[in-house]
Amino acid sequence: MNDPKIEYVIATHSKLAIGLLSTIEFIAGKQKNITCFTAYVDHCLDFENKIDDYISNSKADYIIITTDIFGGSVNNHLLELTKSDARIHLICGVNLPLILSLIVNVKGKEIDNEIKISVSEAQKGIIYCNALVNQNGSNELDEF
Repeated sequence: MNDPKIEYVIATHSKLAIGLLSTIEFIAGKQKNITCFTAYVDHCLDFENKIDDYISNSKADYIIITTDIFGGSVNNHLLELTKSDARIHLICGVNLPLILSLIVNVKGKEIDNEIKISVSEAQKGIIYCNALVNQNGSNELDEF
């Protein structure tokens, strides 16, 4: 049995998506299964139609879409699409650890669980670093 075909989409307001992809490729090499949508700027002024066309033409078994902010116009449009296309898995709050975790961990065998693990890992990577320094000035990370 062949592995399922998975495509990733980073869809954000303005150019955040391109910056994330650039950094991902700096760390992990060229990624041929990640597409960016920079909503409402440059070539993507008509974001809704462009992403609708992309999804309609996709041959992927799963399309994992990450967006920048819950309740934003980008996420709201894609949330509607999840109702009519079971291939779409939508995650908001995109960050670098999330994308890296997704491309490493998601194989499509247990997609919901694999995505939940990646989201959890990304959440754990958001740290207020000042809180790691205790009152006497030593760093909790010194123990590692």
